[in-house]
Amino acid sequence: MNFGQLQTEVQLLLQDWSDDIVSRIPGAINEALAFAAGEVDIPSLKFVTSVDTVVDQAWASMPVTSAGKLLYVSYGGNTEVDIMPSLTDLLVDSPGLDETGDVEQVALEGNVLWYRKIPETATTLLTLFYKKPTELSASGDTPDILPDHLHRHLLIHGAARILYEDIEDGLDDNEKVNTIHHTTMTEIGIQKLREWIGKNRPAMTRNPYHV
Repeated sequence: MNFGQLQTEVQLLLQDWSDDIVSRIPGAINEALAFAAGEVDIPSLKFVTSVDTVVDQAWASMPVTSAGKLLYVSYGGNTEVDIMPSLTDLLVDSPGLDETGDVEQVALEGNVLWYRKIPETATTLLTLFYKKPTELSASGDTPDILPDHLHRHLLIHGAARILYEDIEDGLDDNEKVNTIHHTTMTEIGIQKLREWIGKNRPAMTRNPYHV
């Protein structure tokens, strides 16, 4: 389905024609799309780019499209760098992050790439990461990172879940029947997406990017 069709389906599902709700449907669909991409590693969102280190600085900016998931980093052609889970883990080995030398470890926080050690001259790091999905804007835009058969679970029910969380805010948890229903449907969609990716992932004896 395209963006216009998705909005219509969400509106029909909600059966709420108020301007406040209708105006929020496009944003809710994009939020649902981002949620799915955050829950499941979608192969088509993998992206490779080069990042240059900065002299006397232990960090560099990643593209703003970075979703904060780093898969592989190397320098000098093929020397792999260890990826630490967080900046905190990186600081355990080097509290000041002021050592000079070849890059040995990196950590990604948001779209900031921290590294230890700092090269004396600017060095290019090859990075493989997951990027954020492109937001839908025009009516004809399609969420092509997701299979068509999961649009209803992930985007229509996903958007309804987001909107009902506000609509039913203030009710007791057991009274939030719509929020519970659409959350369940979204979770089913997430599981089906994982299964779909698993079935469509090409078999490889070795992947140099470990994914």
